[in-house]
Amino acid sequence: MFGKLRNKLFVACLVLGIVDVTTPYLFLADVGEFWGSYLFWSILSLAVIIGGARHVSNWGEGE
Repeated sequence: MFGKLRNKLFVACLVLGIVDVTTPYLFLADVGEFWGSYLFWSILSLAVIIGGARHVSNWGEGE
């Protein structure tokens, strides 16, 4: 069970890392103001916090 979960978590972290690096430099490169990158990173941070909270909320269940 932990192997599958670890693989899913690794893939999710890898995808989020790639999205975090590529989006501001590729898709928001034409936005000449700082608000575009700031808004993107704020939304991504919120998504990571919510995902982490959902993951941690299941700890201890199933014992």
